[in-house]
Amino acid sequence: TLAERSMKLSRLLILIIACLLALVFAGASAIVINNSRDYLVEQMRSHAQDTATSLGLSLSSTLKNGNTAMMNSMADVIFDSGYYQEVVIRAISGELLVSRVQAPQPMEVPHWFANLFVLEAPRGQSLVMSGWKQLATVEVASHPGHAYRELWRVSRQAFWWIMGIGAASFILIFVVLRLALAPLNAMETLALGISNRRFGVLKKLPWARELRRVAHALNTMSLTVERMLGEQTSLAERLHVKAYVDGVTGLANGRDFRERLDHLLDAPEEFSN
Repeated sequence: TLAERSMKLSRLLILIIACLLALVFAGASAIVINNSRDYLVEQMRSHAQDTATSLGLSLSSTLKNGNTAMMNSMADVIFDSGYYQEVVIRAISGELLVSRVQAPQPMEVPHWFANLFVLEAPRGQSLVMSGWKQLATVEVASHPGHAYRELWRVSRQAFWWIMGIGAASFILIFVVLRLALAPLNAMETLALGISNRRFGVLKKLPWARELRRVAHALNTMSLTVERMLGEQTSLAERLHVKAYVDGVTGLANGRDFRERLDHLLDAPEEFSN
């Protein structure tokens, strides 16, 4: 039947609210993760450029004097910190002077997360100058491993915070809806009772304004219908007395006698014995 196939209002509202909360959860998580990723990429780019500029300034006198040992030591100090994936120094002619490249290492975050939120390794470049003369170029690429770990940490925290807030909100909304819609059962019982001539009123009105107005209307309808039926019954009784009872003696009149007699004559089986 239609009533069996229809969904309860409370379930429909809870389903809609659950879908909205899921969308809010997904949107908030995506915003937090994307903003964190953009911040970390920009931070890596800034660090790479600052390191390249600092190294270029430090190598100015070293390259001018041809001190390759010092140049390698300075490159190793920066590379061994672990925050950079590549440190390359090239002569202005294109000759490779120093190359430090970190081999790919296993990611410390889930592979699906790294594939879903890709972090490019930004590069910083600078020139090694001696006066107005260009001696070499320096390229420094940041290592994304630390950024991936930080992004994974922020994402997990954001996930659990948003999940907790969403769950608490859903429970609160569920309880409020149950309390707000609980009077609907009493209102339904009252309406069915009116149809079966059982009149009553809702003594405890709902606190929701819309439901309170409906409950007040049901109470008014119940009292009005009860009064109308009472008046009609009283009127019918007065008309019956006026038509079939003698006004002086208070006994049945001739019309009542004739109708009773006609009824008996029309039903001879009642006197078969």
